[in-house]
Order: sequence, then structure tokens, then C-alpha cells
Amino acid sequence: MKRHTEEASGGPRLRRREMLSATGGAVAAAAVAGSPASAGTPGEEGTWLPGFVVSVEGPRTVIVATPDRERPVAVDLVPGAQARRKGAVPLSAFQPGEEVVARGEWAGDRFAAIEFETLYRLVDATVASREGDVVHTGRGTVRLSDETEPRTGAAAGRSVEGRPLGELQRGDRFLALGRRNRRTDELTAVLIGEVTS
Repeated sequence: MKRHTEEASGGPRLRRREMLSATGGAVAAAAVAGSPASAGTPGEEGTWLPGFVVSVEGPRTVIVATPDRERPVAVDLVPGAQARRKGAVPLSAFQPGEEVVARGEWAGDRFAAIEFETLYRLVDATVASREGDVVHTGRGTVRLSDETEPRTGAAAGRSVEGRPLGELQRGDRFLALGRRNRRTDELTAVLIGEVTS
């Protein structure tokens, strides 16, 4: 199955294999824009439904606002389907505003999902200022958390070096892979590394 993340700058997308091991297999299933299988349209691997969590309505149902529909959609996990974010998690782990994607089929006005995952975004930015775990950049706010891991390697054609998070300071250019929340307009970083080339 082809999966990818979308670069926040609108640039190139990372293929699933580039970040799969680092995110525990929960790299998002589709990008919101530009994908032939986005916005609730059928594709060769089923129908992709990107959007933002409105509310969780129980252990198997989540309400999602989508970019191409006036009203939010009820997404029901079919038997055997799992919600994923860096591994399997209960639906209750998803927060209102969190960017997600589901794969499945329409069942009337509801969506029957065989997959439901966090949509991870890649941000290439420079630290403008920092207040504790909140990093301000020209491209938005990146929040560091207990789950943020420094990473050394390559991503999107750039070399990155993992450093202790406390060393990230004004002027440092970094790549961060994380979850975007529409309500707070923040990206919570899962992986982060300073750009070295």
C-alpha cells in the first residue's frame, strides 16, 4: 500500500518507507491535497477521507470534518479495523482538531473505515524563538513533547542530525515530522533533527 505525508510548505512528499520505522508504522495513509485519492474519492486502494477530528462518539465512531463537505461525517471503524498513531491506539486518544485520514467505503451518509490514522506532516523551518517546549518559526508553532525523539538521518533530500531537544535554539534550521492540530494551529513533533545539509 502506498502511503505518504505532505510537506507543510507544499513541496515534495515523503514516501511511507522514509519514515515508517521512525513512526512505528503509523505514517498517515494519504495527503490532504494533490492526491488522486484524496477528498473522499475512490482510488485503487479504496476511498480516502482526509479531515479533522470534531469529536469521538464511542469506541468505534469518530466525527470528522472534511474539506469538501458542508457537514461533518461519522466515521465507523469496521470490525478488525484499528485506529493508529505511532501504533494502535483507542479512538479516545484522538483530540478535536487533530488531522487524520481514513480509508474505506461510503455506507450511505456514513463512512466505514478499514483504516483510521493520524496524518503526519513534515516541516522544514528555522527557530525564530523558543519558550520551553514551544518553538516559534516563520511557518508556525512546533510543540515538543514527551514523545518527540531527536533523529539523525536523511529526509526529503536533506541530512539531519538529532540533538538533545534542549539545545535547539534561535537560528537553528530543523526538520520535524508531527501531528497538526487545526484548533491550536500547532504541530506536535514526533521526530526532529537539525538540518546539516
